[in-house]
Amino acid sequence: MPVVRYDDGLSQIVPADDWEVVADGLGFTEGPVWRHDGALLFSDIPNSRIHIVRGGHVGVYREPSGQSNGLTFDLDGRLLACEHENRRVSREEPDGTLTALATHYDGKRLNSPNDIVVRSDGRIYFTDPPYGIREEQRELPWNGEPWTCLK
Repeated sequence: MPVVRYDDGLSQIVPADDWEVVADGLGFTEGPVWRHDGALLFSDIPNSRIHIVRGGHVGVYREPSGQSNGLTFDLDGRLLACEHENRRVSREEPDGTLTALATHYDGKRLNSPNDIVVRSDGRIYFTDPPYGIREEQRELPWNGEPWTCLK
């Protein structure tokens, strides 16, 4: 695999060693996020999986994932996911159950939540483009971008 460097600052946080492929055969991956224990989680959108990488090995963390895309953690360390298929933002509770945090705006279903971030005060911001739905499925006439806020 070729060595790719986009920014000199990257060398301050990523070793200069050659990069290696740790997984293949994935669909379209997005939403990488580091967990507090050093594991990496990422979404495989078309295969509706969240994968976990630990010690150089890839496993399945959650399947199905609702075709999750963007992932992050809230201030309590709970995984948040933007789910295209379910048209929602979800939170994974400590017992593994999922709670829907956002599914509608003004009584209309979200389009296709995509990217997500949590501000230092706990507010959750996410984008809602129409990527994961057909035009006739849209209920909101706008895309909810650049960011929609959950309080």
